[in-house]
Amino acid sequence: MQTTPSAAEDEIAAEQAVAKTTKVAASRVSALRASPSLKHLPRERMVVPGPTVCACCGGDRLRKLGEDVTETLETIPRRWKVIQHVR
Repeated sequence: MQTTPSAAEDEIAAEQAVAKTTKVAASRVSALRASPSLKHLPRERMVVPGPTVCACCGGDRLRKLGEDVTETLETIPRRWKVIQHVR
């Protein structure tokens, strides 16, 4: 007879899975940035618009503090491009 895993065991397994995927994603990003051979690839820039009003007070005097750019490598048959996601 098999016993079902407890909620704590499920939570531990989920945390371990997230830790593994985070490490893989971080290594891919650092490899993408570190590789000088990818500089020649075309880039597609997808800008995600920021909020126009403050979620807390509803004020509309927001200013851009910076941006977060994530690059992923996508393969298209016989063609490569880098897609930048800007938030």
